Amino acid sequence: MNDKQFEDAFTAAGGWFIVSQYDTITKSRLDQKKLLQKLFKKKFDSKIEGTRTRLSSFNRIWRAGRIKEALKKIRDSKRINRVHPEAKSIAEDILTILGVNSKKSVDGDWKPTVKSLDEPKQKVIIKGNQKKLSNDNNFDQLKKEFGDWLDEYDVLSTQNSIASYKSYVNQLRNGYNEVFGVGKFETIVSVYQSKSENDILKFYTKIVHFIKKQKRIQKKKWTDIGSGFYQFDDFLRDKFDCDDLESGKISEITYKKIEPVTKKTKPENIPEKESKVVSGDISEEFTQKELMRTFKSRLKTQSRYYPNIDMLFPARLINDIFHKNKDNAFDTWMQNGLANMRVLSKNATFLFSFVRKICLLQNKRIIVVLNDGYKFELYTYKGDGKTRVPLRTLDKRDISVDHIISLAKKMQQNKNSLPAFKEMTEKFHEYEKLSKVSLNPRADRTWKDNLLQKYSKLNSAKMRSAIMDDLKRMNLQYILMDQRENSKKGKN
Repeated sequence: MNDKQFEDAFTAAGGWFIVSQYDTITKSRLDQKKLLQKLFKKKFDSKIEGTRTRLSSFNRIWRAGRIKEALKKIRDSKRINRVHPEAKSIAEDILTILGVNSKKSVDGDWKPTVKSLDEPKQKVIIKGNQKKLSNDNNFDQLKKEFGDWLDEYDVLSTQNSIASYKSYVNQLRNGYNEVFGVGKFETIVSVYQSKSENDILKFYTKIVHFIKKQKRIQKKKWTDIGSGFYQFDDFLRDKFDCDDLESGKISEITYKKIEPVTKKTKPENIPEKESKVVSGDISEEFTQKELMRTFKSRLKTQSRYYPNIDMLFPARLINDIFHKNKDNAFDTWMQNGLANMRVLSKNATFLFSFVRKICLLQNKRIIVVLNDGYKFELYTYKGDGKTRVPLRTLDKRDISVDHIISLAKKMQQNKNSLPAFKEMTEKFHEYEKLSKVSLNPRADRTWKDNLLQKYSKLNSAKMRSAIMDDLKRMNLQYILMDQRENSKKGKN
């Protein structure tokens, strides 16, 4: 390939396509036809012929051994980085993996055909005092897993958004390491692997404070980086099973009867006069869309097992069944459930669908702004399920989604009328016996793919319909609550 042919291929593929789809193409096990279909769905082109040209051009650049040159061109292009600010960071990440500016190259042996995902990961050689990272400790691999997680759980709607969030995490890593020392951010892996809530909270809080400090200098940039880190935190908690999933007991503590929802926010419609809305400097604010995205990702990963009734609630497995079949019924069900979630003021109860944004003040108070502009301080029930108190925090993670009637109690009440959940539980036990390995029923992240491969019936439209019937039968309802009070309340 001469220089003109290289330039033609680069132009035909497009710099943003090359850098944003590099991992998708080079690490795919799919044949070219299926890979083309997958890339076309990412909507780079209105017609599949355009995507075919892009993929063919990428392959030509790769075969000619000029992919590093293409990535350097993207890294240094002012035009590409003006349109896609994250392109430079992604290109630099890939070039690091490919051994650019390092004595050892780790190009790998990818060809534009089928590649096995079971091949051992190459080691990444880092200059200076950083340790060699490989497999799960490889931060670049971790970022790829983060992107896959965002896609799998529909946290973000487009590949461009996913690439941006991966870039935000990388920018955070670079900024954090510049201040605290090379390799300090990477210790996040061992911290979350430890599953020590105290250690995780300490590290998490340190990063959040660092982000807030940087926002005073570059607000827009570090607001985006903060959004990326919040999702990265959710991903790490899911990957390393940090959240407490041991949910076998049925809590005897439930909420008192929830008051009727206040449908209008004019003063005369409020049951009692609200206390004057407190003022203060805003630490952070989150739109309803951002909160909905966060809450949905939490619901999709909150898998449960209740041994007293031998019943699974495999949230990750259910999400996969619908996601892989491009069926949005489960996602819509969650969206509707969260839209009807109760949000408390001192004396009234509103729906989450009324909320425009939630503001965390520096004095730890929280202000809810409704769609019509009405404002009030956010309250939560205490662990007794009866007493309302102001929710005070500077951390979004303390704002929790809770079941008004516990999931455990709902499943016990309906245990003889949940055929889909019964079948999923039976298939799990059957698979466990066949595999001759003891499996953690709560950790469906570790066995769901093999289960779906073994029992294809679980992917059927009939099964998806049965799951939706079971979910509707349980009539799950939610309320916004302080995570710390939720922990006191018991399992949900």
